[in-house]
Amino acid sequence: MSTLNSNAISNANYFDQITQLLDQFYITHPIKITPLEQLRLKRNQLIREMNCIVSKFFELEQECFSLAAALRKEADLLNLSIDILDEISTTHEQIGVLTNLVEKDIDLSEAYLAYEQELIELDLEILSLETQS
Repeated sequence: MSTLNSNAISNANYFDQITQLLDQFYITHPIKITPLEQLRLKRNQLIREMNCIVSKFFELEQECFSLAAALRKEADLLNLSIDILDEISTTHEQIGVLTNLVEKDIDLSEAYLAYEQELIELDLEILSLETQS
């Protein structure tokens, strides 16, 4: 399983390296960029930014469930029933933390949807340029 994860990471790094080299080439040779290539570069940039948002979602998920995991671990260590977690009252501080996490989730979701919409529009432009040529 760890080989699979390292292969996925190395493939992602390989893809990022190729993308960076292509981006650098197009930056240093701006005359050679066609409108189609410009759209593809913009599309690649959008995809990279969307991947950053996805990683933020994973961080948010970790932050959200870390408290619950810690409480469950404590209950297990004390040989308590997990049902006791239902009886623990929530403090104002915990409610504030959860509210903050929800707001972050909403903001990330809106940003991701905006990127997704722009990506769809770019794909349509790319398809129309490809069919014209």
